[in-house]
Amino acid sequence: MLGWTHNGESKAWPFPELADHGAVLEDRVGGKNVSIHYNPDVPSAELRDESGQLLPATRAFWFAWYTFHPETLIFEAD
Repeated sequence: MLGWTHNGESKAWPFPELADHGAVLEDRVGGKNVSIHYNPDVPSAELRDESGQLLPATRAFWFAWYTFHPETLIFEAD
């Protein structure tokens, strides 16, 4: 999964959910618009801001992320 925190709000994007959504996802965390670019071949994901700049997100196992961010929001594909 990919996780990120901004302005006190944390969000996690599990790779299986990203795989169900598609290659690029537009989202908002802590008042900031972001896009998640998912590559199912690796699998991997990158987080970018509105200008396309790479943001320092964390790739981790869910249990590790949750330990430090228990109030995190979790992305779920429709």
